Amino acid sequence: LGRRFRFDEAHAEKVAGLALELFDQLLPLHGLGEDDRRLLIAAALLHDIGTHISYKKHHKHSFYLISESELPDFTPRQMLLAANVARYHRKAEPSESHENYAILDRGERRTVETLAALLRIADALDRDHRQNVAGLAVTVRDGTARLALEGEGDLVLERWALKKKSGLFERVFGLKLRIAHGGES
Repeated sequence: LGRRFRFDEAHAEKVAGLALELFDQLLPLHGLGEDDRRLLIAAALLHDIGTHISYKKHHKHSFYLISESELPDFTPRQMLLAANVARYHRKAEPSESHENYAILDRGERRTVETLAALLRIADALDRDHRQNVAGLAVTVRDGTARLALEGEGDLVLERWALKKKSGLFERVFGLKLRIAHGGES
């Protein structure tokens, strides 16, 4: 599906990998399951396919393309959930004023918020689409999630993007997000 819409495959795979690292390391906090992990993979791989239509509002275009497509072993409802996760990878956070989010039940909304929070962080970590972040480690203590980054260069752009996109993560997990790289925090 991503290739059909000429996505940036290297970026999509990097974002998916980072999102899964976050998902797995934060499992004790979010308690989501394997089906939710699959939703995150789909949303992360396809989050930017809306750029095929237009970069402007591409998150909304991605929602449309994903929700109206089919993937093997995904039900229409799962496609709707993955589309919602991808829709919230940038710009506005989930809101009941958004029709396609409002139709979800409470549990589905929680899942979308949690997965979108992880996707936003993963996408920020590849802000320039150059795969500079090689890996990450999350430690949680005293109301703070400390994100230690491994990567090339000073990661200034990624650190800036993280600060800009950390609000949903902080709200969903009830933690402050702090970044550590090269001995800084």
